[in-house]
Amino acid sequence: MIRQGLKKYRNEGIYSFLRSTFKYLKSLNVIIYIWSIFIFNMQSINGVQIDVGSDEISPKIKLEIASGEYESEEVDQINKYVNKNMNVVGIGGGIGYTACVIDNILDKNQDHIVIEPNEELLPIIHKNRTINKCEFEVLNLAYSPQCQMVEFTIPKDFWGGSLYRNEGNKQTVRSINIKSLIRGKNINKFCLVIDAEGIEEALISNEIAILEKCCELLIVEYHDEKESYDAISKDILNAKKIMEESDFSLVEQNGEVWTYVNQSI
Repeated sequence: MIRQGLKKYRNEGIYSFLRSTFKYLKSLNVIIYIWSIFIFNMQSINGVQIDVGSDEISPKIKLEIASGEYESEEVDQINKYVNKNMNVVGIGGGIGYTACVIDNILDKNQDHIVIEPNEELLPIIHKNRTINKCEFEVLNLAYSPQCQMVEFTIPKDFWGGSLYRNEGNKQTVRSINIKSLIRGKNINKFCLVIDAEGIEEALISNEIAILEKCCELLIVEYHDEKESYDAISKDILNAKKIMEESDFSLVEQNGEVWTYVNQSI
């Protein structure tokens, strides 16, 4: 390798040599970081410490974390549009990463509630919440317009647990809708963050009235372009149309993540 470097220096000059050296060191640094994430249990991304030691977190997700791509589109828009004085409801908790990002933005007297139906993820969310000294509330519930018991499917890779999938382990969980949740918590105005594998369709279609009345900011990840949600893709497209015709204005679209601001609040 030293010989190759000296050869490049002699044949192409100092600037080419320095560029190649920099690229090599950069790639080496990435490899070391990715390797370390499998050896050590704690990683940092966007100021949030994440415990990646659980078997529930697959190598695929660890690589997403290592590359900085994990929930990057969603977090980018959260940092742009969520402010410290908002109450926030999150539908879909995952490993608690985005919830910690949001909680770091909010004043401590604001309500911040996270809904996560997968009970296998709760210990991970709680641990990451504790590590980052966050105070959001976690509810082991699914979303459903009817507030009934629902069947939730968990694939081998927890990324993608859904009410709309058939392959995987089944859990039966209680559900709640937005209207019941904010009334029970006495919340009059809130920001809603939805990342729940197809739930956006049912929520928007059934609760647009309460959203127009009380939701000042909506950040939603749409799933109509994912093959595993072909069965409800038309319904998700209809949900997008409902948003177009509502009091909300689309302020940013980055990939599958769209952000709306309520013009009537």
